[in-house]
Amino acid sequence: MWQLLPIRLQLVIVAAASVLGWETVRSLLYLLGGSAPDFLHYSSLAASTALAIGVPLVNHAWPSVIKNLQSLETLTFPNLNGRWHGTYQSDWIDPATGVQIGPREIAIDICLSLFSVSVAMKSMESRLHSTWCRLEPNRQSRIFRVRYLFENEPDARVADRSAMHEGICWSEFRPNESNNRLVGQYYNYRGRRGDVDLHRDLLTKPV
Repeated sequence: MWQLLPIRLQLVIVAAASVLGWETVRSLLYLLGGSAPDFLHYSSLAASTALAIGVPLVNHAWPSVIKNLQSLETLTFPNLNGRWHGTYQSDWIDPATGVQIGPREIAIDICLSLFSVSVAMKSMESRLHSTWCRLEPNRQSRIFRVRYLFENEPDARVADRSAMHEGICWSEFRPNESNNRLVGQYYNYRGRRGDVDLHRDLLTKPV
């Protein structure tokens, strides 16, 4: 979620954290030197301790936070956590029949925390996981895109016709229209591309 914050706000937070970190180091040096820190240095130590404990807790609890504060979803932080079911339609044409394959079913798990996002997929013939992933906001239109590089590992039984490969995919999330749909496209380095249409599974927890 950090990457969704405006650049100016990110710079302000980094600058404030740097100042706080420097004051904390000075406070520790005072204590190690046998001097008594003043109120400002004690405050910086207390603030640093609170952040060191609070940030990991918030990061762990973030899925529950955005789930229960739905107003955040349309403003800044979309809730994409969970399992998504749907189909992908490839442009691949079976050389044996000369016919384009029909839509194939997939299941995707998205795990979103305060500082990271990852994607994992399972289809009838392969498994996929993201090697790089980010969220891209369009705040004026209230549209979010999850864009990721992936590595696809086909099952052994289809290895003769489908080798391991990499690619890129993006899916668009429009919370003003639906909180439970992702639509996008993918392209892999074998030269194939296709469309992806997903709906959130409200009953099944991600694995």
